[in-house]
Amino acid sequence: MSQEDNPPFRNPHNAIGVPGILKVHRKDLEKKKLDIRISNEKYLRDHPELTVMLQIFMRETLNEHPENVLQFAGWFFDREELRDIVNWGLQQQSPAEMEILKQKGHPQKGPYAVELEPGVKYFYCDCGKSKTQPFCDGSHQGSIFAPIQFEVSEKKTYYLCGCKCSKNKQFCDGTHNDLDW
Repeated sequence: MSQEDNPPFRNPHNAIGVPGILKVHRKDLEKKKLDIRISNEKYLRDHPELTVMLQIFMRETLNEHPENVLQFAGWFFDREELRDIVNWGLQQQSPAEMEILKQKGHPQKGPYAVELEPGVKYFYCDCGKSKTQPFCDGSHQGSIFAPIQFEVSEKKTYYLCGCKCSKNKQFCDGTHNDLDW
């Protein structure tokens, strides 16, 4: 019998197309992934200096185009003046932007039901700051956030994410049902 006829790993429970995961465990796995994502978002909001430091690193990396990116990263993050650079970056941001970094807007827990038409470019608010939710009104200007441009293929009512945590970005995927707020 060849290796192909008898593979070393055979998953008799491949009911959902993911080797080794049972359907009954899928919901638990999705919940855990959501909990981790929410925890990471909260951590980033509580530590805006991390976001600023990574922005500065990316900007310097793209400006310099180093041959050895790992060596460049080592130099960047090991710099004695890194604290001063990050503090300077934090001071460059407006108080409103700092507030957004700390608490990216979650305008509402449920979705927005909106009728959309094909052939129209829509701009979904990703910063949570827009007064015209769920659409962008430009409130993100000068911040790290940008709207998500999208179009639809048919005229109908769509449910756009209000909690800003959907894995399907602008479209609600029910994630709000698992949030604790």
